[in-house]
Amino acid sequence: MHRFKKIFVLLTVLLTSALALVGCAGVPSSGSVQTGLSNLKQTDEQVVFDPSGPLPGATQEEVLRGFLVAASSANHDYAVAREYLTPAFADVWEPRAIALIDEGTRPFQQISETSASVSISTIAQVDRNGILTVNPTQSQTSELNFEFERVGNEWRISRAPVGIVLDRSMFTTVWMQISLYYPDSTGTLFADQRWFVNDTLLMQRVLEQLLAGPSAMHQLAYSPAIPNSVALQSPPLIDDGRINVELSSAFAELSDTAIDTFAAQLNATLAPLGVLDHYTISTASNRSVREGWVATKQEEELSKFPYALRNNSFGELRGSLIEGQTALAEPLQKLKPLDAMVNIAGDRAAVLTTKGVHLVQGDSEALIDARKDLLNPSLDPWGYVWTAAPGSSSQIFVQNGEGAPTEFQVPAVELDGLQQIRVSADGNLLAMLVTRNSQTSVLVSGISRDAHGAPNGLDPAAHLVLTQTGNAVDIDWIDGSRFVVLSRVSEAAKVTVGGVGLLPTDRGVVPNGISVAAADSSRGLRVLDTDGTVLRPQGANGWTQAASEIALLAKRI
Repeated sequence: MHRFKKIFVLLTVLLTSALALVGCAGVPSSGSVQTGLSNLKQTDEQVVFDPSGPLPGATQEEVLRGFLVAASSANHDYAVAREYLTPAFADVWEPRAIALIDEGTRPFQQISETSASVSISTIAQVDRNGILTVNPTQSQTSELNFEFERVGNEWRISRAPVGIVLDRSMFTTVWMQISLYYPDSTGTLFADQRWFVNDTLLMQRVLEQLLAGPSAMHQLAYSPAIPNSVALQSPPLIDDGRINVELSSAFAELSDTAIDTFAAQLNATLAPLGVLDHYTISTASNRSVREGWVATKQEEELSKFPYALRNNSFGELRGSLIEGQTALAEPLQKLKPLDAMVNIAGDRAAVLTTKGVHLVQGDSEALIDARKDLLNPSLDPWGYVWTAAPGSSSQIFVQNGEGAPTEFQVPAVELDGLQQIRVSADGNLLAMLVTRNSQTSVLVSGISRDAHGAPNGLDPAAHLVLTQTGNAVDIDWIDGSRFVVLSRVSEAAKVTVGGVGLLPTDRGVVPNGISVAAADSSRGLRVLDTDGTVLRPQGANGWTQAASEIALLAKRI
């Protein structure tokens, strides 16, 4: 079994990213690196940068650049970074308030004899709760101002902005992406993606945020199991793969259902870390309220294949073959679909035709939305069809074929730029794909449901989660947090994997790509081009032919 390492193993590496940041003589350009929690899912080895303090006689620029590098390390509450500050400012500096993620060289400018600035190009920021927010533009330039004083004969920083600055490479190396799990109204747990610096306070901060509840865009789906009066009583105790979580006495007074729900949240949050085997939830008045073994997190097998239409066959596209043809095949061929989305069971589909959106169930079909200018429809996990016609209406219709549709106002996006809507795989978020001024954006709004899964609310706020150059083409969700986007730049379709609270990843380009479908992981992506060829990923950013003569690539949920 994997065990939590209480004593870090020392490594020696060449920190090329630190060298690039330093860029001048007299500032430390290397240091030891320590492993944090081992066997973490997102990287083979999570590392903690251990930088050096200021050198004697360093200039203001050298002190400033050295400080920026040193602030990458949270060891001992950013002790090395505080060495670059005056004693008075070191006591009040707040490194955990915000983390700015930037790309670029950080040009230095001397403003006066005792002040200077650096220019940074930020792509995202992480707040003190671990919530990552992308910038409205791909890169946003800002000036950070610093003031200096002499301490003895050495320059030290006497004033600086709150928080820290990290380049993307350093950020993804020394910070951890962790999924916190919360219950929705149907009793299902959903993931809220957060980022935490990998230091000795990691598990304490994870537990504090787990108790505090999900981020703003997930609030509508959230059905709290425990009240605000329940808090972490003391830092968690971790020993030999076991963690003890001590909560305030109010926890022991909750119902068994509420206690079991929080235990499930804790288990789901700890499992992907792969370093803890057993948990105990206790209070000061009750030695052990709940305990259990942490579930083993297995790598998910690819099980959700997209559907495809070829000649008279409609079924799962497995490699180059269409298999598992269902009763949907005959009505779909008669409808001559422009787009379709199929449920996981393969017996229900939302289909767009020249007449409108149809709901196909088994071998029967019904026209459920005949508005003009309809976008491609979206199915959700409970079988509801979501349709939008931004050219003629500001209303989203949601229906399951029984009774009148539920209507929601399109959230705060510009209707004439709306290209697609898509419900997440867990059913709790609505993604809106928008084009404006040759820029592609993805905005997300939360969905609320009743205990049976019927949608009864849509957040009017739209949260920006991705922006990039190009005109929007298509979007599909990989899971409850991640999605894949096609955007057109000239004749090429750029493939980007993004997500809620995540940094986007470029997955290359597909010439003449027109639609994309996702499976259970990014390796299951499929792109259809104008020639009817379906391509699959090959290597980091390459694409190769998977199938041909495909008339329609249908998404699946």
